[in-house]
Amino acid sequence: MTRKSPSRLPIVPVRPIISRQLAVLSSGLFQCRYASTATPASSQVDKRKAYSHTLLLPKTDFPLKHKDVVAAEKKYRSKTSDLLYKEQISRKDNRLFVLHDGPPYANGNLHMGHALNKVLKDIINRYNLIRGKRVHYVPGWDCHGLPIEHKALAAIGKSHTSLKPSQVRSEARKVALDAIEVQKTEMKALGVMADWDGEGGTYRTLRPTYYSPSSRTALAEAELSYKDGHKSRSVYVGFPVAKTDMSDGLSEVYRKDCGGKGKLELAIWTTTPWTLPANMVNMEYAIVKSDAGRLLVIGIDRLEPMQEVIGELKVIGRLQGEKRSSRAQLIMAGSQLIGTRYTHLFHPESLSQPKPSIITAKHVTAQAGTGLVHSAPAHGHEDYEAFLTAGALPDDLRCPVNDDGCFTADLEKWIEGDIASSLVGQEVLGKGTDAMVDLLREQDVLLAEQKIEHRYPYDWKSKKPIIVRATPQWFADVEGVKSSAIEALDNVHFHPAISLFGPDGPIMDSQTLDHVIAVLNEKGIDHWWEGQDEDFIPPHLEGQKVSRSFDTLDVWFDSGSSWTLLEELSRQPLADVYLEGSDQHRGWFQSSMLTKLISSPESIPPYGTVITHGFVMDEKGDKMSKSAGNGLSPMEIIHGTKVSAFDYDKTDIKQFPPRGADILRLWTASVDYTNDVSIGPTSISNATEAMRKLRNTLRYLIANTKSQSVALDSVSLRSCCTLRPHLLPPPYPHSTLT
Repeated sequence: MTRKSPSRLPIVPVRPIISRQLAVLSSGLFQCRYASTATPASSQVDKRKAYSHTLLLPKTDFPLKHKDVVAAEKKYRSKTSDLLYKEQISRKDNRLFVLHDGPPYANGNLHMGHALNKVLKDIINRYNLIRGKRVHYVPGWDCHGLPIEHKALAAIGKSHTSLKPSQVRSEARKVALDAIEVQKTEMKALGVMADWDGEGGTYRTLRPTYYSPSSRTALAEAELSYKDGHKSRSVYVGFPVAKTDMSDGLSEVYRKDCGGKGKLELAIWTTTPWTLPANMVNMEYAIVKSDAGRLLVIGIDRLEPMQEVIGELKVIGRLQGEKRSSRAQLIMAGSQLIGTRYTHLFHPESLSQPKPSIITAKHVTAQAGTGLVHSAPAHGHEDYEAFLTAGALPDDLRCPVNDDGCFTADLEKWIEGDIASSLVGQEVLGKGTDAMVDLLREQDVLLAEQKIEHRYPYDWKSKKPIIVRATPQWFADVEGVKSSAIEALDNVHFHPAISLFGPDGPIMDSQTLDHVIAVLNEKGIDHWWEGQDEDFIPPHLEGQKVSRSFDTLDVWFDSGSSWTLLEELSRQPLADVYLEGSDQHRGWFQSSMLTKLISSPESIPPYGTVITHGFVMDEKGDKMSKSAGNGLSPMEIIHGTKVSAFDYDKTDIKQFPPRGADILRLWTASVDYTNDVSIGPTSISNATEAMRKLRNTLRYLIANTKSQSVALDSVSLRSCCTLRPHLLPPPYPHSTLT
């Protein structure tokens, strides 16, 4: 028995109709594809597949993921980076955008901080490129610095003291050139678009600087790392004061309340006993008497704490002056002590030099010590500034410490007898301190001693403690451009925003400079160290005695003057953007500003915008370090690695697959770079998942728009406006698509 098929509505292929309607709506769009398969040539069509050829199925060769992501990226790297840069920079009619590169040290492979920095710059450059601008970006390298020298000397197993300067420079040059090639290759692997083939007065004085005996060099603040728990010997010492050396205020108190009898001493405090030979007050003071019968000048606010250290202290005084408690005691304001002269172990009465005297200093507080702090302007920045402010800075600072951080024989010139012989040659951070404390005890000037733990600066490279030591240094005198610099900063955009607070010089005229430069161009830069003085004397100075200096003017001077490479662009400001880590406010940003203002008549900074980013930490917020087991390099993310660096518990060592540069770039684009950022397994997995979603979306879009090849410049998006109601949810944007 057969059944009659019920009547049906005719089957109509809907999608081709919709596609045709959309095509009509947008005449500017290229021709749409109506079917996923061609119509069978045979007249014998399987009825079950009669309409399959009418379906519009997505079709694309764009993969969801690559089997070999590194090889896939490398395939297009040259076209999307190197060739793209060369093509876009040739568009002379386009407005120029300049991002000036802050040169990294050429001393090894890239780390995650480099990756964050370079990718951020590339994102900014590519954004300006798609905005129709012509991008100028030339990578640079800083080949002037201790890290390169340390690495070079470590490679040959020698100390710089055993080599000539030219030999050290030669070894450092090899390391730097090799590192440049390594870093250049790794920067290219990050997908950075760049030009890879493009080629005031000064004075010299003694000033306290951070000095590393282990590295035998002065250090900048940025080259220090501070460690908690550093142990120091804190001492309390008595400095004798003669009757004739007392200030009027002190003399009156001593005469009326002490009967003018007894040896009076200033009770001073220091955490660096080794600086006592270099000895050269903002509270109220009194004369007190210790259990041992010593008369001491001490800060009233420090009386109670000091009794725990020295023993019971009895305040000596009559009913005179200002009464501060139920007990009668004469209180002296700090100003009454100013001008009091004193002697000490390293400045006895017999010394012909003027005696040191008490000065006021803002950094002396009632939080620690005795209220009187030993000051050594050669070994402390605050001490130096206090002496400078008081007009008491001597022409020759006492600094009996050599380049190795050991006491020199200068001590023997300042002390009676041969008691200083036990100090000479001793390391001030080691046995020298112990010998100093022993000497103070033997000479009966040590009042008390304490061992303390505190934060202390270390050399970031050698990991050993540093000292502050006066060494001959060259400084740029920027006082003349200070106001101009502050004014110029008003025209600089900072992101994130920051608050701004405000003996004879060298013979360096234009004739001398031209002559020196000509000699170095002819004979090479090493001739400065190897040549004779006479080679550098210009004709107009012949007959004069001229000597060369081998000191460094400033570690930031070379990179800080790199803006001169942009002068040929003839634009102001020279660079639109400077982008570096937040530590460069006091480094490259500042040196660039000052060198530009000093050498240019216009008060225009070299940059229009300064952007700073934070540092890269691990996912626990700790500083990344290979030695700490949490290190991670950008090349390990791109090419893959065993993830012992990620396994903080060291229990699961597994293969970390290659992720490619796009994952690293996407992570960079997703973080708040204005603060410190973290990276690790979780953040990389999140970036990988986000990339998968992006590629999936792009794959779907490409598959639904595949058609014949159409030149990009022949497609106008403006004609798509009629599609907006079909593509965008209400409310529809009012702007026109361009």
